[in-house]
Amino acid sequence: MNIDLKRVLGKFRQTLEPGKTLSQRAIRGGMWMLTLRIAERLLGLVRTVVLARILAPDDFGVMGVTLLAMSALETISQTGFDVALIQRKEDVHKYLDTAWTIQVIRGLLLFGVLLAIAPLVAEFFDSPESIMITRVVATVELLKGLTNTGVIYFQRDLDFRKRFVYQFGGTFANLATTLVAALLLRDVWALALGLVTGQVLRCALSFLMHPYRPRLRVDWQKGGEIFGFGKWVTATSIVVFLAVNGDDALLGKLLGTAALGLYQMAYLFANLAATEVTHIISQVALPAYSRVQDNSDRLRSAFLKTLQTTLFLSTPMSVGVLFLGPDFVRIFLGEKWTPMVASLQILAISGLIRATVATGGPLFNAASRPHLNFWMNLVRMAVMATTVFPLTRYYGLAGTSVAVLLGVLAGIPIWWRSSLQIIGRDTTSMLNQLIDILLVLLAMGIPVLVLKALLVRIGLFEFAVLTFISVAGGVGMFWLLWKYFDRGPVKIIREVVVSI
Repeated sequence: MNIDLKRVLGKFRQTLEPGKTLSQRAIRGGMWMLTLRIAERLLGLVRTVVLARILAPDDFGVMGVTLLAMSALETISQTGFDVALIQRKEDVHKYLDTAWTIQVIRGLLLFGVLLAIAPLVAEFFDSPESIMITRVVATVELLKGLTNTGVIYFQRDLDFRKRFVYQFGGTFANLATTLVAALLLRDVWALALGLVTGQVLRCALSFLMHPYRPRLRVDWQKGGEIFGFGKWVTATSIVVFLAVNGDDALLGKLLGTAALGLYQMAYLFANLAATEVTHIISQVALPAYSRVQDNSDRLRSAFLKTLQTTLFLSTPMSVGVLFLGPDFVRIFLGEKWTPMVASLQILAISGLIRATVATGGPLFNAASRPHLNFWMNLVRMAVMATTVFPLTRYYGLAGTSVAVLLGVLAGIPIWWRSSLQIIGRDTTSMLNQLIDILLVLLAMGIPVLVLKALLVRIGLFEFAVLTFISVAGGVGMFWLLWKYFDRGPVKIIREVVVSI
């Protein structure tokens, strides 16, 4: 078979450009974000496996205490300006100085507060080691505050090539520093040094990669305009933070930092679908939806494709964690991590549901209805808040995970009703997506369950075989859905290839 190498290389170079049409920019942007997240997660997986062998669960728990305090302050002080500027259809250059000045002030305040409350946080979690860790990691807030706001154009203009370099540069610096420090120090300081180093490089890249040079200046009128939209983003961020991190705080207080380290590791692996897939898609979906927010037909078509893509990327990941997670933990992480297995499996289910309902976030924001996202997550937080204490107290890590699952389930009705209102009540298409996912889940999961019941022992070879069989079952179902029902990921891939 003759291959026109020149034509192939030309096509490849073409995909590296942002594209001319909205469809091309969205698809190519999605490819860049997918590449970024794959690269980040592969490096992250190596990092996690290596560090799990070198460090103890208590080290991860100490760092978890610091990150929890930092995340809490970031969330309650978030302006929501980035989402507001991406959502606006007109040029936003006149808003950047105001946004950057407020960002710098916020960074300084967070830095000072973290320095002051470090002893209080350590006392609350009975973790004296976290005092100095928190104070060193606080410099990350200064660096975030100084970051050039011009990088918002990378996402706004769907130019994710530059966003890839900007984001991945910091990730690689974090990884390299952490691994070297872990081998030398063999304690929690490796995690702290990696985090700070990554943010230093990211801040530097923001100025090297975008020509905008911010100035300290505040236009209160322009600030008020974007705050009107951003306040709902801030409110949503607060309730999402409480829903995502409230379990960490309570579990760390009741069960200690070692249990917190186990739980956070379980959450990391189980929520790959929710955190990775939805992050990629929401980064591209928000600016793309914003461009067609006045065209209901194009908005509906874009959302349904986004939902379908989310589900078909998330399901295999969640199925793998649900059915093969226990063996992965034992083989790759070691026996000391096996107490997290039950929690891992429960969280895998909640991760898939969370990835599904998260598709509503960019849709609601692009349609100028950010309050819907707030109410959906408020219900989630309320259900979890009322169940997490008794379940954690009586059932430990597994109980906390069940509370998380119940909270995620509670948000489904609002997501379903609100999404249908915006896209025009296309109930049949929405149901088809969910039915397809159930079929894929069965095709991937049943063969694994049957074979695991027949195997006496599962080692590395058996694990690889089970993984291959599960993937083959999913691919087979993808092909059947395309061949006989003309839908599914195969159809999407064909459409993407044509659009590129």
